[in-house]
Amino acid sequence: MRTSIDQISLDQTDFWDAALGEAGGADVYYRRGYLRALERRGEGRAVLLRARDGARFGLHVFLIRRLSDLPFAGGDEGVDLVSPYGYAGPIVSSPRDAAWFETLWRGAASELGAVSEFIRFHPLLATHAPFAGRAWVARVSETVTMDIRENLENGLGATCAKNLRWAQKKGVETLFGGVALLPRFQALYDATMDRRGAAGYYRFDGDYFDALADGLGDDFWVGLATHGGRDAAAGLFLRHGRYLHYHLGGSDHAMRSLCATNQLLFDAAVRARRTRASRSFILEAAWGRTIPFFGLRRDSLTAARLLRRTYCLR
Repeated sequence: MRTSIDQISLDQTDFWDAALGEAGGADVYYRRGYLRALERRGEGRAVLLRARDGARFGLHVFLIRRLSDLPFAGGDEGVDLVSPYGYAGPIVSSPRDAAWFETLWRGAASELGAVSEFIRFHPLLATHAPFAGRAWVARVSETVTMDIRENLENGLGATCAKNLRWAQKKGVETLFGGVALLPRFQALYDATMDRRGAAGYYRFDGDYFDALADGLGDDFWVGLATHGGRDAAAGLFLRHGRYLHYHLGGSDHAMRSLCATNQLLFDAAVRARRTRASRSFILEAAWGRTIPFFGLRRDSLTAARLLRRTYCLR
């Protein structure tokens, strides 16, 4: 059978969704709704590269950025390819098909005028594994996930259990919804970014959140933890298949003693468990920041390596 290779744009709805279906659905970072939000944010033009040859199959999602638009590129010609913010990476039908797909993918990149590519691999899908040793790969951090099929209370360390009891004693309440809660989330998120002196890239605006909500529908959750009529903590959660992601969050520093974020994350996990489809709650942070923050027992978590790869295509 002759090899077919296609570059699918976001407007080709049926082709994009069919390709993801062949890959078992992948995760939220491969979905049109998520990539559309990044496009609207100015992060590049989204493309899904799909190749097939009989039983062999390969898929790769990336954003195309003109080098002339990148401040560090010095106005060079050509384009740069980058994986979506979050986790992605190429998916192949079998590890033995990696070399076949990489040859096609490099050819497509060359036709696009790409001089380099930056990939954030998906730690749970292990998208790096078939390509080990084929390019420079750096270990960045560890991603922490919680198996929400288990008894969640058993996964809590003594500190987290104490913090949850404290939050409940103080009357912290949580609620979850969609776009109607976005203004309240945005207020806490912006205040948190200001307090931490976050770089501009990490300051997501209302247009981005609206695009996510529109593109992901019921898989887009906003969560709030409140106390005495005030919002103490907020989180943005993205769901896809067996995964629930804690995407972004913020809190009122003056109310930190309430342990409201602990309550919010715990209740989000409980809510996801009720859907039955969700299996893993991905907290999306390094060990050093997430575990003390949420207070989970190490033996209740899985740490998956978060890797990145840089290609020099010319």
